[in-house]
Amino acid sequence: MPSPEEDYYQRLRVSRNASRAEIKAAFRRLARQYHPDLNPKNPQAQETFRALREAYEVLIDNVQRQRYDQGKADWESAEAIPQTAQEFYLRGVYRSLSRQYREALKDFDQVLERDSQFLEAYLRRAQTRYVLSDDAGVLADCQRALQIEGENVQAFYYQGLARYRLGYTQGAIAAFTLAIELDPDDPQLYYQRGIAHEDLQESDAAIADYQRAVTHYQAQGDQAGVEQAQARLRQLGIAPKVRLSWPQPRRAGAFLKIFGQLLSNPTGELLSNYSRLSGRQATEVGCLLALISTVCFTLGGHALRFGLPGLATALGLWVSASGVFLTLALTLAFSRAWFRRRSRWSADVFIAGATVLPLGLYGLVGPLSAIVPALGILVTLITLSHSLLVLYTGCTQIHSLPEQIAAWITPSLLFISLCAGYLIQIALVEPG
Repeated sequence: MPSPEEDYYQRLRVSRNASRAEIKAAFRRLARQYHPDLNPKNPQAQETFRALREAYEVLIDNVQRQRYDQGKADWESAEAIPQTAQEFYLRGVYRSLSRQYREALKDFDQVLERDSQFLEAYLRRAQTRYVLSDDAGVLADCQRALQIEGENVQAFYYQGLARYRLGYTQGAIAAFTLAIELDPDDPQLYYQRGIAHEDLQESDAAIADYQRAVTHYQAQGDQAGVEQAQARLRQLGIAPKVRLSWPQPRRAGAFLKIFGQLLSNPTGELLSNYSRLSGRQATEVGCLLALISTVCFTLGGHALRFGLPGLATALGLWVSASGVFLTLALTLAFSRAWFRRRSRWSADVFIAGATVLPLGLYGLVGPLSAIVPALGILVTLITLSHSLLVLYTGCTQIHSLPEQIAAWITPSLLFISLCAGYLIQIALVEPG
């Protein structure tokens, strides 16, 4: 059993060069073993767990860990006068743990005046500002932290909390989803996303998140967390032991539901549907939407060119439509990398599939457009508007691009993709 007298690394059973991920995994493993809720008959469990938590809180923080490795004690005297950014940071942490939040905030301000790239200070200040209900300040600190480190669970977590409290519930769900992709074993992330889904009356998604939270709370031996998630399930009329989850997108009914929602309300349903899916599921749904689009475009385009050889025409149209989808997915990936936005390839595929869906469906009415030109103009405007709305929503809500940037790159990405498809079509179809 880990002892409070042991070295912090020994307490967590990790080496001195252990990574943050290894430290987190070790703490969770030991927490499951020694959590007081799982050892009610062991009077030493509380002290052992406290010792584990103490070691974890120091080693998971880069600045405190560095100071510990140098053989220096934690900042314990609020009367001492700090000089360096690191000393102000350590005093800020001490004051924050002592619930002296406003004093801690001043210390973190001093840190960032001395070192504007101090990542941990932005994260700690965001945490402190959240306690003080300064949500605009939380968002500013999280944004700055993500500019320094694009993949940071804590930044996404507090970004989600602040967005939710400000009423930006869809944006909060997007932030929690990004955090979950980075740390899928953290029950608090699922719990908070479940609250956001529940606020939007998305009961299925909320239930699925609360169920995942229960599972991970149980794995960590956190009975209080289990009970709070189960209480939420009971409010939704679900018995705690019943395991529900979002239907697999491979099932026809679930996919048809997503299909209908994206067509009827693209700006309102794009993010909510994406947040319910795992990375693999989002990729599958995006590819299925693109497949439907490609089939529709091929059938409609072939009808307009009935005089050409069938197989050659169909193959050329198929490759052309596929080229639009692939080009759009690649340009989405490039744009988020250019603007340093943290997301996944699965999100690019999902957004691209949803964007090309109306373009493919337009292919079915293409023959009618040739007969009634006015109808063709109307359908073209509706199709392009729908696709632009989907792409803009994906860029702003899923990739978290600023609106002023998305307003410019959205039509550019769609134009590049359509040009790529048209060039392929000319090369493969027109010569026939």
